[in-house]
Amino acid sequence: SPAPSPRYIFISHSIGAHMVQRLSILRPDILQKTILQIHLMPYIRTDAPQPQKTQMSVAANAQSVVIPVAQTLTRMKSCLPMTVSDFLMRGAVPDEKGRKLAAGIARQPHFARNFFELGLEEVRDVPERPDVSFLFRKVCLIVYQFA
Repeated sequence: SPAPSPRYIFISHSIGAHMVQRLSILRPDILQKTILQIHLMPYIRTDAPQPQKTQMSVAANAQSVVIPVAQTLTRMKSCLPMTVSDFLMRGAVPDEKGRKLAAGIARQPHFARNFFELGLEEVRDVPERPDVSFLFRKVCLIVYQFA
């Protein structure tokens, strides 16, 4: 007997939700075999106040400046004692365990480049509203989970 046709379950986070949605639109053959999509905290542009929108747009179009500056700041942070990093992150991450994890990640040498390359790409390229036009082609279960 022929091998069973593959079925797909997509679990995505942030920009991955956008990618899975685009894949569903651009590849109807994959969409036909998709039985479940789970999007955890999908990146959807929010209606941020104008000053923040302007800052994000400027940063997204100036990666050649933003990334080296962020890398320099990361190198400087990695030279500080962990207690100083912990203190600087208290306002952003109130949970002590989460703060220690975040401070450790933020001190990694490649963090700034990876974070800003992907994050600024999201700001620049992802539409303000999710594209769910694929839903009209096939019914599959989609779960969105927001924090």
